Amino acid sequence: MPTPRSIIRGGRSVAVLRAADQAAQRSPTVCVRTGRPTTFATRASVPSLAAAAWLELVFGHVLADLVARILRRPRITVVLAVDEPEWRRWRARLTRAVGLFAAGIGMIAVGLIAGKGAFVVFGAVLAVLGWIARIRAVLRAWVSLSYRAASGYVRVFRAHPAFDRAAQELFTRAVGGAPRRM
Repeated sequence: MPTPRSIIRGGRSVAVLRAADQAAQRSPTVCVRTGRPTTFATRASVPSLAAAAWLELVFGHVLADLVARILRRPRITVVLAVDEPEWRRWRARLTRAVGLFAAGIGMIAVGLIAGKGAFVVFGAVLAVLGWIARIRAVLRAWVSLSYRAASGYVRVFRAHPAFDRAAQELFTRAVGGAPRRM
């Protein structure tokens, strides 16, 4: 399902990881965003849900995970190598965006309680700006993931080309051939 330029590629690659490699604790050791070798990594839970990458982009990981749990979809935990400065940059952008969104929701609540329409309107503007900032943070500073339990593949959208090459090398070593296009 994820298409529109592969969840907005931004000139980056779509890397493919095997669930079997993840289970065997094999993962690329170059940063998913910068392509630099790193020992720092993070874990990401990915549900087997056709629209998971889009749900996470538009509404966030919590909602995508909730939908997957309601639909009882399998999930996998993926280890992604990421430079510590790059991780901090992503988290800072996300924190600012969520803070702006929360401030907007708070202003809406205050406006509704106090009966002040201006607070509601201002809060709505802040909430929309926070939501847009979160989407921009994801597109510019992080990756989207898509898991297909049936095939055992995890696609990493907007990955650095060096991460993609490292993932291809892992794939080739494991199956003895080039990865299939999905």
